Amino acid sequence: MIGISSIETSDWEDILAIQSQVYFDVEPESLETLRSKWNTSPELCFVFRDEKGVPIAYILAHQWNESHPPSLYTSTTKNEGTVLFIHDLAVSKRGSGRSIGKQLVQAVLQAATSCGLRETMLISIQNSQGFWSRFEFKCVVGEQLSATYGEHAMLMRRDLHE
Repeated sequence: MIGISSIETSDWEDILAIQSQVYFDVEPESLETLRSKWNTSPELCFVFRDEKGVPIAYILAHQWNESHPPSLYTSTTKNEGTVLFIHDLAVSKRGSGRSIGKQLVQAVLQAATSCGLRETMLISIQNSQGFWSRFEFKCVVGEQLSATYGEHAMLMRRDLHE
């Protein structure tokens, strides 16, 4: 089954492999940390499966109720906020160039709107601001971010009802 689906327990080995493939500015997070995002808001976490049903991309997001984003490498507990925090989007080399990232972002934004969330926040790393700006995310200049995100990280926000 090709396409977007909810994350299943059996997907985590593939998610960890994708994470280690795509991140070079920050150290990959632990399985425990990543799973905490899913455990907090499973309805906001998806994978994209290839023709064999193997995940080749994922997006992890969760509800958040603070104006300042969470740090990397910390587990998330249940939060009933009105903000969607997109924690991680990663597309494997096999999935590159197929608009899979775009599809995953659209899916999580639609899910967040269905959940009644009002705003979206993320930290752009590895010079990805251009990608996120295509979805109407705007840079928040001057926001002090955790050093865990790396030197060129940028907070970005978007209203879900634009």
